[in-house]
Amino acid sequence: MSRSYTLLLVFGFLLSAQITHATHAFNYTYSYAVIDYDSSTGKNLIEFKVHVLNDCYTGQPGSIISDLLMGIYANTGGQKVAEVQLVYQSNQDLSQYSDSIGGSACFSISNFKAQTWLDRNTASRYIAQINTCCFARNFVNTPGLGVFHEFHIPSGLDSGFHSASSQTLPLYLPALYSSSRLNFKDDIGSFDSVRYELTQGVSDPNTQSNPVYYVSPTRVFPSNVTFYAGYSIAQPLGINWTHELEDTGTLYIQKIARAGVYQIPITVKSYRNGISYPSFRYLTVIPRIHNQAQITLTAKSNTPSTAHLFFQLNNFNQFQFGEVYRRGIRDTIGFQKIGSISSTDTSYIDQTVHGDSIYDYYIKGLNGGDTVYSNIVRIKVILGIPKITLTAQLVGADIQLDWTSEFLSASALYYVQRGTDSMNFTNLILSPIQNYIDKNLNQKTIYYYRVYNRLASGDTVISNWDSINYPNPNGLDVEETTTRVYPNPAHDLLILESQNTGSFTLYDLSGKILLSGIKEENTTQIDLTGLKAGLYLLRFNQEAIKVYVE
Repeated sequence: MSRSYTLLLVFGFLLSAQITHATHAFNYTYSYAVIDYDSSTGKNLIEFKVHVLNDCYTGQPGSIISDLLMGIYANTGGQKVAEVQLVYQSNQDLSQYSDSIGGSACFSISNFKAQTWLDRNTASRYIAQINTCCFARNFVNTPGLGVFHEFHIPSGLDSGFHSASSQTLPLYLPALYSSSRLNFKDDIGSFDSVRYELTQGVSDPNTQSNPVYYVSPTRVFPSNVTFYAGYSIAQPLGINWTHELEDTGTLYIQKIARAGVYQIPITVKSYRNGISYPSFRYLTVIPRIHNQAQITLTAKSNTPSTAHLFFQLNNFNQFQFGEVYRRGIRDTIGFQKIGSISSTDTSYIDQTVHGDSIYDYYIKGLNGGDTVYSNIVRIKVILGIPKITLTAQLVGADIQLDWTSEFLSASALYYVQRGTDSMNFTNLILSPIQNYIDKNLNQKTIYYYRVYNRLASGDTVISNWDSINYPNPNGLDVEETTTRVYPNPAHDLLILESQNTGSFTLYDLSGKILLSGIKEENTTQIDLTGLKAGLYLLRFNQEAIKVYVE
């Protein structure tokens, strides 16, 4: 059976001479708590607190002073189980916000409270709805449009349970032509966590099948303003607006360039035992029209593992502080403060980043009482010349590989390769650490190893290769070698001594052939003149011998 929507609102009008102190509701914040349980009836006593943000059409704050009605339904698509009268408690004048806008704009908060008994376990959840579908229709050019709010309540709650509740007033007054961050994080109460999403305007079930948009009162600004053309979840302020939502409770809006009243609908998802209990509400944004301080930000990475930020502080005549924020695109914790700036600074250097990684930055400044945010810039930090250095050694019956790296990410992964010559390799393993022990070995085999890393750019960093002449580790069937090289370390001359004849080749660690020759006598002198100090590999017949040059 379909849900019956019969929500009613009763609003009070204060009449004084010919001036009407009327109120237009922008949005609500609300909370609830289980304050008692009746075991004989199986019902919870739930207390609701609702706070309505109002504006008015005169120079004096007005408020809703009549009671409101809230419908409560059992389960999605269920029947109404209660109609709760939200009793007016008090009104709070928000003249400080009125002064920020100027003109005849004024704001106030109306506070309401109610209690009702609901079955603890009958429904899987309850759905509470409030709207102002028809209020002040004589004062707004588009009748029938109002503000609609809905929130879901888990059943089976114990006494003492508290819902999530808003920690901030849902009214935001950023400066026109500037960027802004709307912070609306809730106190999670007894829920496990709270997350936020932009959402489409919700249809008003009590009037017409249109999204509940919002029309600006003419006395707030000279013209009526609703959501601009192109409104959608992806574009909450219309076509070509830049925004970014952090689901922990912040919406970034860049360059608000039109005056008016913006109602941005959001869904607040409160989680309990892995189940989401959503609520729907608005963020009200009214840009202030005056010359506002601005921060323009650019960034470059010309030095390995370093980000250079360049910025300008415009119209900062009462500078109080400036802070730099950063996040990595793979981070899950969002933006974090990493440093501070002074009023005379024009650049900031961040040397705590990793090469070949991408980061976002913005700067937050306080000028007098105004908080100012820069644009967000994204930068890919360059690497130095990445390098991997590999060494191999025989440890017992195994071959142990160790390597070091330069200008590679701390989370880099390394492909370990093996071959039986210095040109052809196959992969053994993908390793997150910088060592590996090879146990799957054949006797009397020369093994060649190398390591490589694939960068995010698609480029590959390859180590030097190193080799081990693997004997029989148990001492069985080993042919004694008669080959000697000396002195080792050598300087300009190396002597190769062996009863065998054959060819020899000297390689550097990159595999480049430096010299070669034929050994026909018992001893052969090899000229090392011109070689740099370091480690080389001499291959004679099937033997590989490490040679050190000083």
